[in-house]
Amino acid sequence: MRLSKTVRRGVGAAAVLAAVLVGGALIGTPNHATVASSDPAAIAAENLSAAFRAASARVSPSVVHIRAGARPERARGFGFFDRPMPERQQSGTGVIVRNDGHILTNNHVVRGATRITVQLVDGKEFPAEIVGRDPSTDLAVLKLTETPDEPLAAVAFGDSDAARVGDWVVAIGAPFGLRNTVTSGIVSAVGRADMRITDYDDFIQTDAAINPGNSGGPLVNLRGEVIGINTAIASRTGAYSGIGFSIPSKLAAHVMDELIRDGRVTRGWLGVTIGVLDGAARERLGVDGGVVIADVMAEGPADRAGLRARDVILRFGDKPVRNAKELQRAVADTDPASEVVVTGFRGGKELRRTIEIGERPTRPQLPMRRP
Repeated sequence: MRLSKTVRRGVGAAAVLAAVLVGGALIGTPNHATVASSDPAAIAAENLSAAFRAASARVSPSVVHIRAGARPERARGFGFFDRPMPERQQSGTGVIVRNDGHILTNNHVVRGATRITVQLVDGKEFPAEIVGRDPSTDLAVLKLTETPDEPLAAVAFGDSDAARVGDWVVAIGAPFGLRNTVTSGIVSAVGRADMRITDYDDFIQTDAAINPGNSGGPLVNLRGEVIGINTAIASRTGAYSGIGFSIPSKLAAHVMDELIRDGRVTRGWLGVTIGVLDGAARERLGVDGGVVIADVMAEGPADRAGLRARDVILRFGDKPVRNAKELQRAVADTDPASEVVVTGFRGGKELRRTIEIGERPTRPQLPMRRP
């Protein structure tokens, strides 16, 4: 299994008069139409269909098809010339997030792009430029460089934290270039981490069909709110196999706002690598969560505050730390230069340190300070 970065049918209802052929005569039974129309299962099914139609209709006008041309490095010849390489084509999906033409998509859709074309739901095409990219979450924001004649419709974000396993969802995108394709499914899992897709894995998993070309498109609840940005699939073939991953809207909206405001995302940094606090250690300390520091980066924020390898962290400020993902997210969401009190244990004794949070380097490569 590998992780891959990823005819409209209408149903009408009609009353039908049933008839039974008995002895060559047709006996009409018009009361069957009344029974069918009042059947609870049929009514529930039609209401569900109506919810899917409404959610799709609300979001589809804000979904765009993105085509990006990226020029690869020139291939080296045999010392006499450089061989020019053809422009690499890549495509995906995006969502309009502001009426002024800002669009949210995946970073891998536009990575290395020298030319970006955005196609709106009405088929009209406009050039776009990159406002900012965040490889750590695989998100990017674009902006149309020309203003459409018609006003743009921006999506509404929903509360991804409220998503529950079993919730119905809709995925909208351009799989294999088929614009505004709508598929449906459920939320299969939440909080999927350690997928090694991004630096901050915390995905909504869904079985709504997601294929190459869906990347950057919205995952939508039945209220017509975007609760995720579809990003990757788990597949042995590179095509849909029932497992897709979507970046929660809470994280996506936060990254989007920073990219629009600053063109980059600033994150807090502690300067440690984290290990797993096993069950025996938790039982010994009498705790049901926490993480253990595996290494401390020399001259990093944790080192300057006196934290050491094998220290156990239970709280970061006012937030309990139950696992490495929670600590990573809490630190990243903290403004650099802020002071945070970290509590935990060292050698079985209570530990409390005040740390001035640093700014996360693009590629932290400081030497480690081991015990």
